[in-house]
Amino acid sequence: MRPNTRESTPNKPSSGDLTLPPKDNTQPCLREACQIQTCLQNNNFQESRCQKVINELFNCCEELLKSGGESPSCSSVNNKKRGGEVKTM
Repeated sequence: MRPNTRESTPNKPSSGDLTLPPKDNTQPCLREACQIQTCLQNNNFQESRCQKVINELFNCCEELLKSGGESPSCSSVNNKKRGGEVKTM
């Protein structure tokens, strides 16, 4: 028998729920980027149904860039502002 290595986590989501990271300053705009992935998965990858959360990421990244910050979550926004194409999976 294998030892039980699972730890009890308060407010653990039920199976099938996607967990979003908490909003914090260590990874700016990560929460918004995760919300896009969740929305796309829940809407059969129809981008038009996720425009609100996409705009939230762009707004987060714009504010971050204005303040001189950077985030891996904003790389596509930075690329688009420079005139490049945004890569999607």
